Amino acid sequence: MRTKFRLVLALLACLTLPATARASVITFGLNVTNIASTPLSYHFTFGQPVPPGLYNYASVEGSVLVTPGPSGVATVDLGTESFYLTGQGGAGVVRFDLVGTGTGQCVAVGSPTLCNFALVTSTFAPTFYDSMLAVVAFQLSGGELSNASFEGSFTLDAVRAPEPSTLLLLATGLAGAVRARRRRA
Repeated sequence: MRTKFRLVLALLACLTLPATARASVITFGLNVTNIASTPLSYHFTFGQPVPPGLYNYASVEGSVLVTPGPSGVATVDLGTESFYLTGQGGAGVVRFDLVGTGTGQCVAVGSPTLCNFALVTSTFAPTFYDSMLAVVAFQLSGGELSNASFEGSFTLDAVRAPEPSTLLLLATGLAGAVRARRRRA
């Protein structure tokens, strides 16, 4: 009976999985209409605190629907810092650009055009962060009433590491399984 109890305890310890932290995500949607005849530049910043801790993975993805105005042509030009995620730690002292989509254009001629920005990911050395900032910056040209509708998401994910108690339970379970096996032999 005692051996069966130890074996069950050993199996339970082996099946215990480490807890995983939830990723911090900023999901956004924005819509702009150019009411001027000249190109206009836009810059949007979204920020939120994250649970203080070590993070090592970031991603960004999104799309833009460009609709031309009466001129029939509209262009969204993503500049050098267009879609990117920044992590901040130590009350904003440490800043590091984690991931970005780079430059590009989305041109609509005659009818609305949907441009998707592929999922871009970045893995980096575990770094302490307590907040994240997501930036969307672009220029809309094409004359009056041209329109751009963006949607997307930015993700900052925590380091996946087993908790010390989980490792202790695993080691205890393995030791119990080995001991039970030796007693039988």
